[in-house]
Amino acid sequence: MKQLRYYLLISVFLWLPAKISACFNEYYTLDKQGNSHHIQKEAFRFYTNFDLRSVEERLKALEKKLQSAPDKELLSDYALNLVRAGKVKEALAIFEKLAAKYPSEYAFQANLGTAYELMGDNKSALKHIKRGLGLYPGSHSGSEWIHVKILEAKIALENNPKYLDNHTVLSLTSKQKKSDQTALHLMIQLKERFPFCKGPDAIMADLFHDLGDCYLETKSYEYAKAFYQVAVEYYKSSDPELNRKIEEARALRVKYENTSIEADPHFSGAQYINEKITGVPYTELLITHSEHTINWEGITTDSQVLLAYLGLNDVAVEMPAKQDSSKDSADAPTQKSAENIVDWVIGGIIVIVVVIVFVVRRKRRRD
Repeated sequence: MKQLRYYLLISVFLWLPAKISACFNEYYTLDKQGNSHHIQKEAFRFYTNFDLRSVEERLKALEKKLQSAPDKELLSDYALNLVRAGKVKEALAIFEKLAAKYPSEYAFQANLGTAYELMGDNKSALKHIKRGLGLYPGSHSGSEWIHVKILEAKIALENNPKYLDNHTVLSLTSKQKKSDQTALHLMIQLKERFPFCKGPDAIMADLFHDLGDCYLETKSYEYAKAFYQVAVEYYKSSDPELNRKIEEARALRVKYENTSIEADPHFSGAQYINEKITGVPYTELLITHSEHTINWEGITTDSQVLLAYLGLNDVAVEMPAKQDSSKDSADAPTQKSAENIVDWVIGGIIVIVVVIVFVVRRKRRRD
């Protein structure tokens, strides 16, 4: 018992210094007025592609669940992962059926709208995105108004390819650009759209232009510069105004070079190392998942087969045979007995070892 207390005390003494000396790096940026803002660097990540390895695993797991316990939400999730894997046409057929069968379900309307958009049918997409927004105005943290504006701009571009020469997608007011909420809504929508939207893309470039304007006013000239550069370098915008704003952000860096940050009271104290961010390469914001080719063997892509799980298919489809669980049930007692025997053997070995150690130690004491 004394030895146990001794080892516990040693552990505490070893643990405490590490705990006490632990430091936390916190990061700050300055806006165009020189005001400090605490930020989370990991929040500024835009994935250029989907993690197809994860998508593949998710599809396999979801189909197993669909086979054992068919559910409309599971089917919707399956179709959403088909979209991420590039099987948009197959997913569209599923979302159409789900939205028709459950017209008051927000997620089905929103997913159907997204699928239509990816198929190039922007008018149908707008109809269902608006319908979904009516069912749940707070979706995506209230940012879906931006999705509506994007679809309206796409439709306008179909009628007038030069529409963005004299318009912006969102037509933000000066007040909106100074709003934290606008910046948040833009960030949410751009993160969701980014893996689908490779450059060049005039609409995405325009949205990143707006995001840069918002950050310049509300949070960070450094990240504003990076967002402007995403618009120019990744989405290939030729708007000369962007280059002017990039230089403006660089000038602000020089202006506030010696300006100290004001630490947030929540992150003050000896354990915090507060760092002012300067110089953010736009490439630092772009994250790419490792390449992976999905092995479609054993993964169902036929929408009729998938819809059959919920009885929504148009034609009769033979359902996969359910696994016979009788054999498993019959073997269960034998397996359980084997596991019990192993447990007893291990337990017996442990007892024998403990006894031997005890005897040896007592003999040593006598000697």
